[in-house]
Amino acid sequence: MRHGSHLRQIGQYRDRIPVESTPPLLLLLALMATSWRGSVAQETPAPPADTDVFAAETAFWPESPQVAPPDLDSTDDLWQRATLSGEWGGHRTSLRDSGVSFRIREAQFAFGVAGGINAPLPEPLGPGDTFRYSGVGMYQSVLDFEKLSGLSLGTLRITLENWYGDYGNVSLHTGAIAPPVTAALLPPAPNDPGIPFLTNVLWTLPLSERFVVYAGKESYIGAFDQTRFAGGDGTNQFVNLDMVENPALVLGVPYSSF
Repeated sequence: MRHGSHLRQIGQYRDRIPVESTPPLLLLLALMATSWRGSVAQETPAPPADTDVFAAETAFWPESPQVAPPDLDSTDDLWQRATLSGEWGGHRTSLRDSGVSFRIREAQFAFGVAGGINAPLPEPLGPGDTFRYSGVGMYQSVLDFEKLSGLSLGTLRITLENWYGDYGNVSLHTGAIAPPVTAALLPPAPNDPGIPFLTNVLWTLPLSERFVVYAGKESYIGAFDQTRFAGGDGTNQFVNLDMVENPALVLGVPYSSF
């Protein structure tokens, strides 16, 4: 059987080799050598990357609190600086260098549903043809004990969360099983608008680059399966639960034992 008049490329060789004039044994050896060269290139260890051992702990937030963002608020322009309230005359950087960092995040949602289910529905579900507004607040503080005391005692992360507006936004009005606006359902306390809940109290002690000790509790939304095509915490990448987290995990694991 003829496989073509020429074999165009073998590894990095681009010279055309006529198949008919090449002995089968030599052709087989050439293919084996090419495969061996490719496997050696793949097995060559890459140079160690400058990774952050706290990356998993701080996946809930876009940047790690252990690494200071470059030029956090080097400009007075409200539209250019990294934080809304600015650098506070250098006090924000001073606190961070002393081992205390904190962030406040607010996310607001305004969605409408045209059509949907209009038949009577059991609570907390509602009919379609509606427009809803809601928001969530997340307040986090990280204490670096090594910077605070000079002792290698790890870090402590504390997070408070609350919701306001229409609980769930349109998630309870679309008829979909997976909530379209995930973050508007968190914390899962539909009768407590505006009340902050303690969702994270996590002490982290890295003993080495491969062995880290954790103690406390942590909300898991936004902590697993973080890729460019799925993930986030419902506010900074995707909003639909199917794209944020595995729905089966949500059904089996409490959001946080607050």
